[in-house]
Amino acid sequence: MNKRDWQADCELIAMCRYEPNLKNVNKTLDALVYWMDECAAEKDRADIAQLEAEKWRLDAFRKNPTQDAYDAACAALHKHRERADKAEQHSVELCKQILDTERREQKLKEALEHCIKQYPQWDSKEIAGTLMIDYMENVLSILYPDTKEDDTD
Repeated sequence: MNKRDWQADCELIAMCRYEPNLKNVNKTLDALVYWMDECAAEKDRADIAQLEAEKWRLDAFRKNPTQDAYDAACAALHKHRERADKAEQHSVELCKQILDTERREQKLKEALEHCIKQYPQWDSKEIAGTLMIDYMENVLSILYPDTKEDDTD
């Protein structure tokens, strides 16, 4: 898998929120899947580090059972636990974003299919086109209520 640029992907996600189209949604899904995989890998690394820290703590306490050695090992263990917790939380947040993006993509697809199906049934293509644009703008405003409205008239 290719390395991705975190900042560029954050900008892509923001752009998808304000300029939703299938191309942006697909690119955003690719980015979110990549970062979910990265989070899972990071969580695995953190879990391994946590196990190693626990092993170090036990070894340190066995070899040199002083309070300082025990405190140092516990501090290392705490650091690794915090890192694992952050990675897990980030993974959960990415999952939520992916599910929301997939839901929006499905709704956009359904709306486009509806327009394509309805368009040929109108005698006046001009009226049909205007109605379909209004319909799609309404769908977009429902799916992306926090986006800016462009003045493209």
